[in-house]
Amino acid sequence: MNSIQRISTLQSLRFVFITLIFMSHIGIGSHHFDFGGDCGVAFFFILSGFVLSLRYSKELSSACFSPREFITKRLRNYYLLHLLTLVGALVIYGLGKRAFCKIICNLLLLQSWIPIPDFFFYGNSVAWFLSTITFLYIIFAFMFKFISVAKPIWLLLILAVYLFVAFLIPKTYAIGLIYIHPISRAFDFGLGIIIWRIYSIYSAFSLRAWQGTMVEFALITLYVLLYLVYPYCPLTYKLSSVFWVPHILLILYFSSQQHFDTPLGKLLRTPFLQYMGNHTLEIFLTHQLCIYVVTRGLVHIGYDDYYVLKLCLSVILTTLAVAVYDKASCQLVRLIKKYCCPVKKLNFSTPKCEFFKYVL
Repeated sequence: MNSIQRISTLQSLRFVFITLIFMSHIGIGSHHFDFGGDCGVAFFFILSGFVLSLRYSKELSSACFSPREFITKRLRNYYLLHLLTLVGALVIYGLGKRAFCKIICNLLLLQSWIPIPDFFFYGNSVAWFLSTITFLYIIFAFMFKFISVAKPIWLLLILAVYLFVAFLIPKTYAIGLIYIHPISRAFDFGLGIIIWRIYSIYSAFSLRAWQGTMVEFALITLYVLLYLVYPYCPLTYKLSSVFWVPHILLILYFSSQQHFDTPLGKLLRTPFLQYMGNHTLEIFLTHQLCIYVVTRGLVHIGYDDYYVLKLCLSVILTTLAVAVYDKASCQLVRLIKKYCCPVKKLNFSTPKCEFFKYVL
């Protein structure tokens, strides 16, 4: 099994963690599920750093890497959907106060730099992720070159200093400065690059089915235990760093293991999970708006207490939104290829799933 086939097993994990984020926004019954959102977001930042390093390590090492082309390619894959969901959010929520400044920040993907909820959650609230990840793309080449040659002791020292500083941040500013801010998320992203560095040394190993099952059971147990202790963790840690160890182990295991003759391994290779893993970006950017529309509609008719109904309708509406965008974007690409751009200059032939290996 080659590296691409092994990495494809992470594709299904994307759907698992986007489901956790979805559930964190809709809740579980009458209870909040903050664990799902914090866990899922940290996973995607770490995974992005890992897969980007895997994809571009040779180009960066040989000085063939083009930062401009790299950034342009990333923006081309998500900026249109960002604009559409921003317009949808303004229609649904209204403009609000100081709308002009907030809209400009959203258009320029700068909202996550302003640690004020009215700014970084303005419009389509989850779009702060795009603002943060765009900055990480910009500094990716620098981070990769530094982390790939730095001594482990220096990397550990930098992480220790970050954890110490994070502990000192007041709870009032924790969301804006730790959960949202690009500088803080650079540490999650950098962990992904560190995982690549470990992976490049121990790139493949083979376990027997029973051994793999034991490892997977241990990983699941670790996440369950983390869920149980999560409410008692300091806020500044449970927003991200408390998930570092399990995410590192999870990504290392599923990216390096050669054979997946285990129940979980077989499940992650199913076409349905692979397909859903390809659409995590659309799910991420549309689900919050869909949940809000469904919730307001149920409140209007007096059915807002029916949680199962709200969950089902939210899933259906999100699925429809994803399907419509997917169909429309494919048509748009065909039109661009046919009328606007020479195929040699702007290549749209790369399968859509290639993008999701890098972000969501």
